[in-house]
Amino acid sequence: MNTTPEQHYYLTDLLGTKVFLNGKKIGVLCDLAIHAEEKNGRIEHILVSRRFGSPSLFIPWKFVSSFSQQEIKVTIADTKNYEIDPEDHDVLLKSQVIDKRIIDTKDREVEIAYDIRLVHKENKLFITDVDLGKSRMFKRLGMKTIGKILHAVAGRMQEKSISWNFIQPLPTGMTPFKGDIRLNILKENLSAIHPIDLAHMLEEMTHEQRSTIFKQLTLLQASQTLGAIDPTLQRSIVESLTKEKTLELFDLMTPGQIADVLASLPANISRPLIHLLDEDTKSKVQAMLEKQEQYVENLATKKIIKCHKDNLVRKTQDSYAKLAKHKDVAMYIYIINSEEQLVGVVDIKELLEATETATLGNIMIKNTMALQPKDTYKKAAEIFAKYDFISSISPSFVQMVAVRALNYS
Repeated sequence: MNTTPEQHYYLTDLLGTKVFLNGKKIGVLCDLAIHAEEKNGRIEHILVSRRFGSPSLFIPWKFVSSFSQQEIKVTIADTKNYEIDPEDHDVLLKSQVIDKRIIDTKDREVEIAYDIRLVHKENKLFITDVDLGKSRMFKRLGMKTIGKILHAVAGRMQEKSISWNFIQPLPTGMTPFKGDIRLNILKENLSAIHPIDLAHMLEEMTHEQRSTIFKQLTLLQASQTLGAIDPTLQRSIVESLTKEKTLELFDLMTPGQIADVLASLPANISRPLIHLLDEDTKSKVQAMLEKQEQYVENLATKKIIKCHKDNLVRKTQDSYAKLAKHKDVAMYIYIINSEEQLVGVVDIKELLEATETATLGNIMIKNTMALQPKDTYKKAAEIFAKYDFISSISPSFVQMVAVRALNYS
């Protein structure tokens, strides 16, 4: 199949599209199927109805060579091989999902699924969200005028939808009368998803779903979510937006957040965006970007607390005030062996709560996170944010030192 620009469709608008094999019409699209118990919402089969009582064809998506609302082309050797019924793990969207009620985690009905939105990109077709607007129901019933009036009167109220990522994987064995569409959140939380939670959900989506859903967020939601999403995905998000849209998001972000996003982009994309910022913001962002490229060895301190792993908790508690005096990092105690090698770390809270007769080796965290001298400040900041660290050890220095978390936002 040829790669085509991203296209968006409603399922009910696709139904009835003519399907061709070797230039000859073999039927019309009557349904699309996904696999039950999978989260990605990827279309796996198309169901083609035929005239004169011929059995329908259940064709795997991999044999779809061209797809649009005008026509669908397939490349199969013999139609008889696909005169088969869907299996229990196949969920038919029109017959088994549309018009189903959607319920939340407390079994409360939220809405009815009146239609399904899809995105076609890079030879694949995915569900992006479930449409809840009654205008779609009227359109399906042939009452387009009423649907348009409702849309004009109620505005965006008729454009309500629920991201497919908020839907639990559909169960095996669904029928038109069996099985509900279940949310993985509460009804009242639908309009108040925290940006951090939304970022995590976007990170689990495919690129197609992610870019489509992101474009539907409000400016405030989008700016907060962009700042919270993993840096490796920020690039794909920004590259899917226009410069104008990106700058609108930047207007709602701090210079530090803007610097984080720009640092994840290649120079040919970040530089033009930097030059479009106002002068005050641009100077702050440029300074932060330069700072992010500093090596952590320039931010390191040797003023840390080191204790031997055999030291008793009681002894360390009693001498903590003396140990912590004039130290730059006092919230962690770095545990060493007789060769002065780092073997673990103890948080001050854990020290205060520990049994007095235990040794530091008994209560220390053995799996530590280390930075190297030539790691950048940006890498350090990402690690600190990810693991909620106050400092990070760098045992590869000539003398063991700690890198402190610094706020540049």
